[in-house]
Amino acid sequence: MLEIKTKADLLALATAYAAAEGISISTAGVRATGDGTLFVRIQQGHDSSFTVRKFDEAVKFFDENWPACTPWPKGVARPSRVRKSKTREAARLRRARAA
Repeated sequence: MLEIKTKADLLALATAYAAAEGISISTAGVRATGDGTLFVRIQQGHDSSFTVRKFDEAVKFFDENWPACTPWPKGVARPSRVRKSKTREAARLRRARAA
């Protein structure tokens, strides 16, 4: 199940990014991971395995280079939003302890 979700997330990110940038998903793959075939293989349903490191590398690239006018795909966790949420919660807890 996790493999299906990670592939779907990567494909959603690659497709939306490529459309926003006016490029192919192959070019998006080169930019995100240095592999122009990864997203194409996933899209075509081939047995395309990848490491967690490769997944993290791609998601980090998309997070840091996402076009401002393009909405982040629904259902795909965005790392920068998770970090901001944790930072806000930590600050709230520090304020509560200080009070």
